Amino acid sequence: MIRKILIIFLASFPSLIVIGLSYYNFPLFIEGVKSSYDWNFVAAAKQILETGGYSGLHNFPLYPYVLAFIFKIFGTNTLYPIIINAFFHGLTAFLLANISKKFNSSWFYPTLIITSFWPHLLWRTTYLYAETFFTLMIVTSLFFIFIYFEKK
Repeated sequence: MIRKILIIFLASFPSLIVIGLSYYNFPLFIEGVKSSYDWNFVAAAKQILETGGYSGLHNFPLYPYVLAFIFKIFGTNTLYPIIINAFFHGLTAFLLANISKKFNSSWFYPTLIITSFWPHLLWRTTYLYAETFFTLMIVTSLFFIFIYFEKK
């Protein structure tokens, strides 16, 4: 179990490096810009914290609740959800590596490395976009489908 957690953390490390580099070079999130894509999710999450629900945002309906949960624990600093996105990326890489291991046991580490350094996932991790969480949900579903068919 400790080994798996360590592998997930190591798979998250490239995202954490990109977040660290980009955080000091340009703002990851500009709170006042209401036209930005990620502002909609933050506004919905803050509305959930205030009223218990949100309205006006119809794409990726689960993500504002995830953000609201993170804001409830850590406060409304937008850096914390971005760091948690990095761990979502690491978990996605770990699950994809486990799926590939079901086909060929020697594919685990190459898949883990390739998905950890995949540029599109690294870029999406540095914003408050729902795609990192959505990708994790799809890969998790695929992982459990493979487990189901393996047992059957």
